[in-house]
Amino acid sequence: MNALINLKGTRKNYRLANREIEVLKGIDLDVQKGRFVCIMGPSGSGKSTLLNIIGCLDRPSAGNLDSGSGREIMGIFRGLHRDGTTVLLVTHEREIAAYGERVITIRDGV
Repeated sequence: MNALINLKGTRKNYRLANREIEVLKGIDLDVQKGRFVCIMGPSGSGKSTLLNIIGCLDRPSAGNLDSGSGREIMGIFRGLHRDGTTVLLVTHEREIAAYGERVITIRDGV
């Protein structure tokens, strides 16, 4: 069975002042369609960062969320919308925002 979500060697670094902080350190993750998966860990362990990458809110510094997985996730959102479900998606990426029928851009709180 193909994974709905497929991450290979996913890394995420943030720069803080003169320091590079490695938040995700080579995550491999496959999630099959129809599964109920929980991501658990203490505060600061990288859960939100990982979810932001899976949800296309952010991009990994290295490794990948394969483009097929991203397209498949967006296909699910499109199907939900087609079936009458309201979908509100928050992203940094124009390619992801292009899936919406309306795009609202916010800069500096406006």
